[in-house]
Amino acid sequence: MRKRVHEKVRAMMRQLKLPCLLLIQPAITLLILQDAATEPSERNEWIGALQEMVAAVVGVGLLYPIVVSFVADRLRNDARKMLAIFRPGVYVAAGLGAVVIFAESAILAAAVIVSGGEDGCFVAAAIALGGGLGLAILLQSSIGRRLNAIGQSYSVLLDLNEHPALRECLVRLCAGLEVGLPKNILAGTEPEFFATPEAIACWDGEVEGGVLYLPLPTCRLLNQSEFEARVAIGLMTLRSEIGDVRLELRERMAGAVAAADDVNTAKNDWNWFSLRTWHPVWVVVRLGFIALIRTCIVLGAEWFGFFVQAFQKAEAETAMAGYIQAARASAGLCGAQWYVAGLEKEATLSLCSQYRLVEEEKATHRLGEVLMRITTPVRFRPRRPSPWLNPLAAWNILRSRCDFFGLSMDWCHTLALDVQPEPSAVSLFSNLAALESRLELAERKQFLPEDRRTREKRKEASVLKI
Repeated sequence: MRKRVHEKVRAMMRQLKLPCLLLIQPAITLLILQDAATEPSERNEWIGALQEMVAAVVGVGLLYPIVVSFVADRLRNDARKMLAIFRPGVYVAAGLGAVVIFAESAILAAAVIVSGGEDGCFVAAAIALGGGLGLAILLQSSIGRRLNAIGQSYSVLLDLNEHPALRECLVRLCAGLEVGLPKNILAGTEPEFFATPEAIACWDGEVEGGVLYLPLPTCRLLNQSEFEARVAIGLMTLRSEIGDVRLELRERMAGAVAAADDVNTAKNDWNWFSLRTWHPVWVVVRLGFIALIRTCIVLGAEWFGFFVQAFQKAEAETAMAGYIQAARASAGLCGAQWYVAGLEKEATLSLCSQYRLVEEEKATHRLGEVLMRITTPVRFRPRRPSPWLNPLAAWNILRSRCDFFGLSMDWCHTLALDVQPEPSAVSLFSNLAALESRLELAERKQFLPEDRRTREKRKEASVLKI
């Protein structure tokens, strides 16, 4: 309960961060104008106009997160429309943010002139210069860039012609789901199934065009119905059009996140203090100047980041809806009970190296009951933290899947306790000993082949720039 409250508070603080930053300079401007109104001056006629400008800028700034959240929410479950809006949207968001930031700094500078007369021109010039530098840092970032998504997998590429039973199984599943056969089939010792349209660097090099990964350790525990149910989800994920659209969307979002991070870290280039001078006047001027630059940079990064985060949230919800759709198709073709039972076996194998599911020959969690049934040594090597997070989270996911399909969790758990099926899914692989020897030989390299992005960075670093 306490954790949920903390999460809600953090989420609310993230939502309020941008409005609070937007109100800093307008609040200072209004205080200066209020002070200037108490003293007669030839420039007092500017006060009303400046106050209206402040209200307009604040109105646009506060309306922006509402509109962005509404648009992103309306585009959920439609990756094509989301991509079509996101591509030009990053430029619109950055341009509008630049206008708002420049307007806030310009209005603040004008308010200082109204309040200070001729003496305020120097301060106003410093404010305008600081705001301009912050604006330039925002605009020079590579906002619209697209980062190629390249994953890593400690696996080898399979030739389906060498595994006729596996090929026949995959072709039959593809026909039932009305999808195409994946271009690349990988096999390895990591325990989780996955499918992705992005490029993957494996032991045999970099492969592109869609990847379906089959974990040999988990396949030993699955019967063929469970295997087909797990693979069917991957095949649905790799549907060509949707997979390509979601891949481009993720790559463009990754580029936008990198641009926002670059803008945010640029503030570290402007130190608060300088070792060149310690004169009190210059120290105060520098502090104010740097504070303004940093405020503009942080505001720009938060403004742009809010747009990206709103679409990331919508994309994550779209991905979950796509997964549910794929799970429904898998369950309809292969049986929902086999889908859940296969998931439980995978979760057990994925978590057993990080959590003690069995202690003193007793299961500490219901997943441990599955682990205790595994008497044949299963060779696997987890290379990264488990995507199942922890046993409690995994069990909650399994229970939610059972509730979704109207199944009994106890029944599916009983099916998952059969970890020595005959025949097992691993029997679909021909000459398994040769395949495992090939994997063992590849893993002795202890490093993956260099992927395209790393090669490009290395070549750039090796070129002498004049």
